[in-house]
Amino acid sequence: MARNVQRGRHKLNFSELGTTSNSEQETDDIPKVFRRGSMPPKEYLLLHPEARLSAEEMQALQAGLEASLH
Repeated sequence: MARNVQRGRHKLNFSELGTTSNSEQETDDIPKVFRRGSMPPKEYLLLHPEARLSAEEMQALQAGLEASLH
């Protein structure tokens, strides 16, 4: 799990959004992540099934992220 967090932060680290350009943060990949359904990772959901998001929650999260980042 720690490796997943490290790789995710390398691609998009919210703590550094004001200090690096969005192109370096790979914010354009966010819609792909939602289409693939790869977040949260399956390994995480096995341990924390309550973390599974409904379709409505996923749409709201995606809209909020896109509005915040662009």
